[in-house]
Amino acid sequence: MMSWPAKPLAFVATLLVGLGSLSGCMKGNELNVDLPGTAAIGTNYVDLPITASTVRQQPIQTLKAEHFLAGRLFDNLTGNTEARAVLSLLPSVNDSLPGRYTSATSPDSVVITLGFDQVYGSTSTPAKLDVLELATKLDERTVYNSASVAPVKATIGQNLVVPLNKTKAVRQAIATSTTDSITVQVPDPTVRLVVQRQGTGTNPNYPNVSSTFANSLFRQLQVASLTQAQLDAILAGIIIAPSQGYNGAVLSFSRVVSGAINIYFHPAASQKRHSYQLYFGPSPSGSGPGAPTDPRYYTQLSTDFQTSSALSALQGSAPGTRLSSAAAGGVTYVQEGTGLGTALSFVSPQFTSLLARPGIAINRAELILPIQPYSNALLSNPARLYALEVDAKNQPLQRVTGINSVDRVVQGDGAVQQGRGSEAIGLPYSASTTNIYYDVLITSYLQAYLNDPTAATLGGLPDALVLTPALSTATSLTLNRAALTASAMRLRVYYSQLRQ
Repeated sequence: MMSWPAKPLAFVATLLVGLGSLSGCMKGNELNVDLPGTAAIGTNYVDLPITASTVRQQPIQTLKAEHFLAGRLFDNLTGNTEARAVLSLLPSVNDSLPGRYTSATSPDSVVITLGFDQVYGSTSTPAKLDVLELATKLDERTVYNSASVAPVKATIGQNLVVPLNKTKAVRQAIATSTTDSITVQVPDPTVRLVVQRQGTGTNPNYPNVSSTFANSLFRQLQVASLTQAQLDAILAGIIIAPSQGYNGAVLSFSRVVSGAINIYFHPAASQKRHSYQLYFGPSPSGSGPGAPTDPRYYTQLSTDFQTSSALSALQGSAPGTRLSSAAAGGVTYVQEGTGLGTALSFVSPQFTSLLARPGIAINRAELILPIQPYSNALLSNPARLYALEVDAKNQPLQRVTGINSVDRVVQGDGAVQQGRGSEAIGLPYSASTTNIYYDVLITSYLQAYLNDPTAATLGGLPDALVLTPALSTATSLTLNRAALTASAMRLRVYYSQLRQ
């Protein structure tokens, strides 16, 4: 069981009785402020030690997340983390179909375009990606996650080079002039995967690329109209995966930026070029959070954890494995994508002693979790942490809210702890450049267990709290990671001594 003391936690009931007796015996002056035989009530605080360990929770919910990932990244802690973006397709307007231009026999080019907004790893070296054909359409009734393996039918393109530090020229108005402008270079975070390029007089910097797949796809688009069912029969979807041997970066693609397979062609009797798009992933409008009718997509993730890393003990480990902070050099980890979390236990004589003291009221309780200095050079710290109640196998405990079964996440101060949707959020704070820490308020959470020592109305006592940057209900997906200094973690409790 979790670090809750075996001793009953019923001091709050004693406290209420004491307050009732006190109010019945008040004999002050006309302002009713003198309390004979009492002392002023002050506020004290105590820092209680925490036992921390690193756990791994799998799988990660990645279906229709805010981002989808593609690439492979190596680092000394986790080894190789591989991400594959699995994307369904959506036809665009039918009036631009190749079938509307019957004299067009083959495409000039087929280019897959999508925009990234984050690179985990190095941008100095171009990424290398493969485009694969999905063997079967993503099922509407299946919940896909990071462990769902996408079946491959065929290879569409291999070792496609993607520069990650490109720029483009744009015209920018001069603030002091209403007519003048200047040309400036700005980042161009666009991935262009050329599946086919053909034609005479091709720029030597962009040589021709042949593709049997592109020609076959073009022939099958020689129809007057295209339904979703017809497209699914032609092409179930695509997978964007890292090429073999590449492990320099993982690219993050936002769902609010539309991606597409662009098919460029021109009729034989005309040089006017036309194009047709097969959209994938998020909303083709390129804005907003997307709609249920948008194409389905998810990210398949795997991490191999190098044998030289202390975290290798978590690779393929039995449920319930917790890697002590001592075994990891005094550090614990939290990371999205890989499922790393920090399990907390409050077992200590000081914690038991505090809860056994009669006549106190807890004013504030917070978890203070310092981040290792200079540990975010490769990956940024997560923007927020949540506290999740788990069992001895590190699996989230659940409670029924209404008709739904939900994970037991610590709710914020002032919120009902049996509820949902008001999660306590741990945010990073900077005392200095080398002193950054997460702070998680758990006053109401701790008070709820003190009011109900057996946790009967709370669903039973948890075995531990796991700090995680992602919840099963959250839509975020990143590879952000934080290294936490276990020896400096503490549960700080502010309390008032109302009676001895």
